Amino acid sequence: MIPNSFCIGGGKLFNVEIVDNIDHKSYGDFSDVESLIRIAKTITVDGKEIEISEEDKFRTYLHELIHCFNWMYNCECDEALAQTFSNFLYEYLKTRK
Repeated sequence: MIPNSFCIGGGKLFNVEIVDNIDHKSYGDFSDVESLIRIAKTITVDGKEIEISEEDKFRTYLHELIHCFNWMYNCECDEALAQTFSNFLYEYLKTRK
């Protein structure tokens, strides 16, 4: 369900990469400069690599996608707003019929 790329905002191309690990405790990130969303396969906790489930990778993708939408709108990426809207979007996608 996580795409390799997408266009928004009049055709601006954003790439999506699934990477082994981003940093110590990051599930994902969004770079407006690179037009890139990265999603981690693992996260490091107390020196131990823990695999991130497919569901949590998708949730993380939605969270970073909301950051992208928000940045395209007003160039800010508020964490609480991104988490709230990504939770709403996840619930919508999972419960629609």
